[in-house]
Amino acid sequence: MDKKRFDANDAATIRRLKNVRLVASDLDGTFLSKDHTVSDKNKDAVSKLEAVDRKFIIATGRNRYSADGIVGNAFDLKKRAGVYINGAVAYDKNGNLIHERRIPPRSGMSIIKYVQMRSDIAINIVSYDKYFSPDIKEEWAMHLHEKYDDPKPEPLKRGYNTYVEELPPLHMIHIISDPYLIDTAWSDIVQICEDEGLYCARNLPTDIAVSHPEATKSFAVSTVAKKLFGGLEMSKHVLTLGDSGNDVEMVRDAFVGVAMQNAREELKRVADIVSNGNDDNLPGVAQILYAVVAAAKNEEGGSDKKRSLEGNSAAVSKRSKVGRDRRVIYEVNIEVDKDVAESYRAWLVPHMKEMLTIDGFEEATLADVESLPSGGGASTSGRLSMVATYRVSSREKLQEYFDVHAARLRGDGVNRFKGRFQCTRRIHTHPIQIQV
Repeated sequence: MDKKRFDANDAATIRRLKNVRLVASDLDGTFLSKDHTVSDKNKDAVSKLEAVDRKFIIATGRNRYSADGIVGNAFDLKKRAGVYINGAVAYDKNGNLIHERRIPPRSGMSIIKYVQMRSDIAINIVSYDKYFSPDIKEEWAMHLHEKYDDPKPEPLKRGYNTYVEELPPLHMIHIISDPYLIDTAWSDIVQICEDEGLYCARNLPTDIAVSHPEATKSFAVSTVAKKLFGGLEMSKHVLTLGDSGNDVEMVRDAFVGVAMQNAREELKRVADIVSNGNDDNLPGVAQILYAVVAAAKNEEGGSDKKRSLEGNSAAVSKRSKVGRDRRVIYEVNIEVDKDVAESYRAWLVPHMKEMLTIDGFEEATLADVESLPSGGGASTSGRLSMVATYRVSSREKLQEYFDVHAARLRGDGVNRFKGRFQCTRRIHTHPIQIQV
């Protein structure tokens, strides 16, 4: 993982940070220190980030009540946009709900009935800012409240005999017990989730969290970016930071994904950058945010210089300017079976990020292709069309990719999705930049 350690002097990294417009940070193990406080450096870094017109939100597995109780002295989360309950809900800065994904009541009841059959595990139901438990006297029922300051669970009216229609809105279900007993329950919970179309993750040794399959931080952060911040795109403008299993999708899908030094290895594998740890003298969040601030200021300085040069040029002549460029555009047109399209996309995004680590590869864009009424450009029936484009510094650098890297990088996709997609490739040489 050393090759991913953040380097503030790496030109390619700084170039990417200039495009960041929104930062989404996990809370526990990331934004918070080990003692569950917000460091002064992290507070200062957020202040400086927002001073250069970059946005900052929290994306946490906690509900808003719990998160605000932890960071309330540093930030009033009720007056900030944020993602909570692992992406089951998201709010704007006025506290309005802008995104929600619930577990269907009957599916949730399948989990509750399984727990009822076992006397060695407990359950907490997360519903907006409240927690509920069928039996608050169970040994592990108060564990999340006592250890992590989550809300104190309220009893369900009829306990385990609660009717489906009496259940509160189900945003998440926690199955809680001793780590060994959670091990014994894991395969059963996974099977129930597969049967019911739910998502489960083990983010703590003592806990299995069950949620709607679209209740992920990645999905919710992407929604917030588009709805609240002028149509920002996850893969073009968002930097995310995390440390645990529930951060994998968010870090993997972001334009820049950052894993803390104290993060799980599974997260480091999908991250673009590994920062300092959350308890270091310069915490990882502050380290990265200061770098985004520096890149933003550098961009502003460059823009001022560019405007000055353009102004001088315009004073001399108002004729059109045409210039040739040694850079090339490498275009990959993809047709993928619709039933595997999302899995293919989930593989493709980190694949494209890896391409950008190759010398000469400067920028990448992924887009879906829509058909026009006149025809052409449409996907064949049962298939989805995408186009991936890369800007490369020269034709020679692109050829170096073909000679050294292409077979290995393409091979992974072929092995995973054999026969389910096809690609055609084109190279655009000598692009002409035209300005008036």
